[in-house]
Amino acid sequence: MKELFKISWHFIWYSANFALPLTRRLIKFHFQRQESLFNGKNFILILTYVAARFFVKSITPFFIAQNDSRDGSRAAHRHRKALSLHTQDRRRLEEMQSIHDTELGDIAIKTHWNARKATARITGGHIVITIPASLTGDDVRRIIETHRTALAEMMHRAQPAVPADGTIIRSAWLTVTVQRADTQRITITRHGTGYTVTCPGNCSKEDIIRAAKACLRNRACEVLPDMLGRLARQHGFRFSAVRINSANRRWGSCSSKSNINLSAALMTLPPHLVEFVLLHELCHTRQMNHGKAFKDLLDRCCDGRMRELEKELKRHHPPG
Repeated sequence: MKELFKISWHFIWYSANFALPLTRRLIKFHFQRQESLFNGKNFILILTYVAARFFVKSITPFFIAQNDSRDGSRAAHRHRKALSLHTQDRRRLEEMQSIHDTELGDIAIKTHWNARKATARITGGHIVITIPASLTGDDVRRIIETHRTALAEMMHRAQPAVPADGTIIRSAWLTVTVQRADTQRITITRHGTGYTVTCPGNCSKEDIIRAAKACLRNRACEVLPDMLGRLARQHGFRFSAVRINSANRRWGSCSSKSNINLSAALMTLPPHLVEFVLLHELCHTRQMNHGKAFKDLLDRCCDGRMRELEKELKRHHPPG
């Protein structure tokens, strides 16, 4: 009888642990599809999740204590480990280290528990590589050697050369021209859509780039909110607010509250790509994922040119 009780106890405990992540994913899936959670089937899902969570949290300490009282408590060790992993699953475990390369400079290595493959980006003028926790230092060095050319191209695109004098930004929206003069500080003058950055002869490259970004932000604040409002009215979208930032890793983003953030770097893109990015973010006000429903919606808004525009946009990168 005791053995039957023990087997039943194990079965119920493991079933509750299995039900927790499964029901959580199903509930998230229904949220993303914007379905009602309070019809019969979905309401049962919620009750199952709440019951399983309550059971695991309230019974697990007692269950471990019972197993600790027995000799050779392997089950207790497994349950402690499962409980520890469940707790760790609720926060990101990240650690940073750095590798110095003579050609690419300092490369930050970021280990992420949820990463499935190695990815690279430029942050603050340096390469940051995010890797799965299973990779070793030798694996990282092998990845760097294999993709050295691509990483060097990323660095080159993110840190464009700034001429001593001349136009450093020219797009359909604005032009930014640098000229040296016998002045003590950087000044910016505007004539229509043209900006002139006047700087002293000893001005650094970073100061010029900072002034150029200020010009981009000024122009973006004039253009992007009106364009976003026009596209929203044209396609029947609603958004809560729009903010212009200086992000250099993404063109834009949309929060769950329909707040849209747009990078001032959009002013370096052609008009049709700017509209595509804005439509992309507006579609997120209805579909917060990149699933089939989102792609179908975006494709309709782009008159069937979504794939073509996505491919063209990948050839551009926000200036670093």
